[in-house]
Amino acid sequence: MLLIFDLDDTLIDTSGCAGPIKLRAALKAMMKAGLKIGSEEEAFASLQEIDRRSPNGRETIHQFLEKLNADGHLLELGTKVYYGKTEIDFPVTVLDDTLGTLTELKTKHQLILISTGIEEEQFRKMKSAGINPSF
Repeated sequence: MLLIFDLDDTLIDTSGCAGPIKLRAALKAMMKAGLKIGSEEEAFASLQEIDRRSPNGRETIHQFLEKLNADGHLLELGTKVYYGKTEIDFPVTVLDDTLGTLTELKTKHQLILISTGIEEEQFRKMKSAGINPSF
């Protein structure tokens, strides 16, 4: 039997580990490109609050910019930074029982990982979380 997994927020806690770092980077890039905000910390808190209810980073940034009536070109910039390669090395944690479950499943099934993330980033996150890429 073939079992297919996604990496982010299925096997690893991307939202908890990488999400805040990526949101902060996107906010800084948008500010540098002209986003007018009163306080960076308040804007970041707003982004995080929106992100708790949002299905993905792009939608989070979209709702944030819409709330501010900000220029539409900032959405593409913020999204590019959010989903782009990061030079920041951050710890990544697996979700509960992931490693044991994958180890057990691997003995009887073929495992496949499908992701729309940047390949290099996804492998880095797997390594950081202790997930064997050969699985």
